[in-house]
Amino acid sequence: MKSQKGITLISLVVYIVAMSIVVGIVATITSFFYSNTESISESATDLGEFNKFNLEMVREVKQAGNRISSIENEGTRITFTSGNIFTFQDGGIYKNKIKLCTGVINCQFRKSLQEEKEILTVLFETQNFARTIEYVMEDSGITNTNLEENYTQVSSKQYVQNGLQLHYDAINNTGDGHSSTTMTWRDLSKNHRDGILTDVTWEGYSAVFNGTSSWVNCGELNSDYQTLIITFSGTENEIMGNHQDGGAKIVLNNTTKKIEAAFYINDDFQLLTSETSVAEGKVYQVALAFDGITEKLYINGAEENSVTLNDASTITKTNRSTVMALGANSNGAIADNAFFAGNIYSAAIYDRALTAEEILQNYQIDKERYNIEK
Repeated sequence: MKSQKGITLISLVVYIVAMSIVVGIVATITSFFYSNTESISESATDLGEFNKFNLEMVREVKQAGNRISSIENEGTRITFTSGNIFTFQDGGIYKNKIKLCTGVINCQFRKSLQEEKEILTVLFETQNFARTIEYVMEDSGITNTNLEENYTQVSSKQYVQNGLQLHYDAINNTGDGHSSTTMTWRDLSKNHRDGILTDVTWEGYSAVFNGTSSWVNCGELNSDYQTLIITFSGTENEIMGNHQDGGAKIVLNNTTKKIEAAFYINDDFQLLTSETSVAEGKVYQVALAFDGITEKLYINGAEENSVTLNDASTITKTNRSTVMALGANSNGAIADNAFFAGNIYSAAIYDRALTAEEILQNYQIDKERYNIEK
């Protein structure tokens, strides 16, 4: 006959263990409930902030004839032709001087064109909520979808257009204004030679090259180019080129701090060295041009050096599918050495030799836009 005390003791132990498990489960469920309730509450608050912003933005874009006048401050400020200005600052979004919403950690405005309609894309982000929304401008009446024409709105002056094969501009690096996060540098020449960035960052209105791995792949450019232009500030190495058994190069000599530039002509590089030494922190524009007889090197719109050949010649193209590169020595489709340390503001390539007057015209534009000081 079994002891009743033993049965009672075992039952008590089982009961205590079971109750401990139940209490643990209830505590976990309770904690989960309150955690999720708090999360839902925070998300609901953030959604409410977005709804306040969205309501005002819908009213703005639905105004007949209203258009985007400008997007500034790296996409954080947008001005409409109605006169209203929306600005992301200090953790909130303002319409003119009225604060619409709070708790915002990121807001970016972008403009694009789709089927002759002006599209405003907005990234709205809080700690617990993020949304990207597109607004179609009501009756925007857009008839011009040419991004190059949009570029002329950024600056009333243009680079020389005749013979332009490639044009990068940091102020307008997207073809529709500036982005501090884009990994593609839009070609404004209409030739679709957009640059692909590797380890390049944006600082103000310039592309930053770290001297160890940064470069821009401009793609193969084996047309009969005869003028290269680059606006930069830096300390050393390859600024622009595609030299490999042909091609061209613009280099900042690490030791002398002078520019060395050349086209590959008559089985050799016709090297020109600048009289000017490049000072760290200053912005310069360098141009290299060859008209079939004379190769000329310009710095800040003024001729620095030249060489004249005995007979008419052409620039030898690269024969290894070498890409044009900014900020490195390209080897085929890659870059593996002589990485540039500094900033690049603009670059241009022409299929003809620009005249001294045209070189000066382009320089004057960059001088104004990038504060070049002689």
